[in-house]
Amino acid sequence: MTQSNCPNHEQLMQYLAGILPEQPATLLELHLQNCESCSGTLDSLETETDPLARILREPIPDEL
Repeated sequence: MTQSNCPNHEQLMQYLAGILPEQPATLLELHLQNCESCSGTLDSLETETDPLARILREPIPDEL
């Protein structure tokens, strides 16, 4: 995935939901490191998603 080949909205949403398969997710993560536009879009999508889903994606604290 290059800057000229940015992921679509559905792929970003699947990534946020944790349902994008491993290989495409890895490629998307590499793309996000070099594409400010996609990183910004992902940040925006993350704040717009369901608050419960956002909480469930957070890591579990060690003290539990």
